[in-house]
Amino acid sequence: MYPETDVPPVRLSPDYIEALRARLPETPEQTARRLVEEYGLNEKLAWQVVDEERVELFERAARETGVPATVIATTLTETLKSLRREGLDVEALSDEQLLELLEMVGRGELFKEAIPDVLRWLCENRGRSPREAAEALGLRPLSEEELRTVVEEVIASAPELVKKGRRAFGKLMGLVMKRVRGRADPAKVSALLEEALSSGAVRRGV
Repeated sequence: MYPETDVPPVRLSPDYIEALRARLPETPEQTARRLVEEYGLNEKLAWQVVDEERVELFERAARETGVPATVIATTLTETLKSLRREGLDVEALSDEQLLELLEMVGRGELFKEAIPDVLRWLCENRGRSPREAAEALGLRPLSEEELRTVVEEVIASAPELVKKGRRAFGKLMGLVMKRVRGRADPAKVSALLEEALSSGAVRRGV
């Protein structure tokens, strides 16, 4: 190799080099570190977002939906991987579908526990919307009174568990969540179950 004799040499000033360096894209390592620092993701989840090339969608969802960053990242990585292992074509899901789903969760129209079911339905019904999926799956959030009724029904159906008191709380919680899957906030279920178990009616077996 030798210098091109017909092209005059170009001298690059330090300022020009610094300007070029400032415009360089982040390295994967820098992006993962930023996701940890700015959004509170753990390192493993941050790298999954980077490796799945979901950074742009993740950050848009984090800005626009009000959904916790960890829930967004888990949806875009682990949940989609799980559905892919089931043989579903998750690549057919558009960014707009994913964003709309997360927006519904952020507005309280869906609970995060419903996300896998909605995505599964969307994979099986191409071109449809998350709202259509929620309607088809009957995922309308339960009111507090509806949820209270389910809790009371579960308690009434499991007197032997109720007799065990706090030791059976986890099993009773599991029974209620199985009934209300995707239609109730687990924290609310826990509070209502706690309230019901401590009430005089439950102790009398009513």
